[in-house]
Amino acid sequence: MLSLRSAGRLLAFLLVPLFFIVLWDITPGDLIVAHWYGAAHGFDLKQSGWLVDALHTWPRRAGMLLLLLCLLAVWHPPKFWKRSTQAERIWLVCTILCCAILVPGLRALSHTSCPWDLKEFGGAAHYVWHFTFGGTDGGAGRCFPSGHASAFFSFLPAFWVMRRHNARFAWTALACFVVFGLGMSWVQVVRGAHFPSHLLWTGWLCWAVSCLASPLLDRYAKPASEAAPESEPAPATMAY
Repeated sequence: MLSLRSAGRLLAFLLVPLFFIVLWDITPGDLIVAHWYGAAHGFDLKQSGWLVDALHTWPRRAGMLLLLLCLLAVWHPPKFWKRSTQAERIWLVCTILCCAILVPGLRALSHTSCPWDLKEFGGAAHYVWHFTFGGTDGGAGRCFPSGHASAFFSFLPAFWVMRRHNARFAWTALACFVVFGLGMSWVQVVRGAHFPSHLLWTGWLCWAVSCLASPLLDRYAKPASEAAPESEPAPATMAY
């Protein structure tokens, strides 16, 4: 069972980023950013071969390859991963898979259409908030959250394993994950495939999965760096 202190820290990890995402969500920021790249005729870079291939297709394939390598590393870890235990690696792969399944699953249920489907960008849909349930917006829907962003953010659970061995490095790696994930996913905003909030919510969903799963890691996976206590030396006996 979580201690009160641990539960409070976990709640803060969840609520602090959620606060800033909701703060963005209640502003017109999504439409403002969409208008940077799109106009009444649509998005000029929607079919850009360079953006589609170099920054969309190949990064997603790289994410799938990395997931496969993580799966293989459960039994055959590379040298730099030797400090982790098999239980930690199993937890990591399972949590990554949960993130990778959750986001497309929610997207399949979404009635929110992509920016390029909106009337103001040459489509047929009207803008609705992505948490509006029931009915459709007149477009294709199935655009929220961002599946492309999940290819990067699904690996956020690695922070919890790293944190057990080197906390400073773990926080640095987490910042790099977030910056890299947002940067690589921004291509979908430029193309009109997603709003910025779609990326933010995808990141938070993957982060929430990893946070909620972290108590299982602490309970069932003992860090390899945690040395076993040395046995007490036997008391000396006096020879008579």
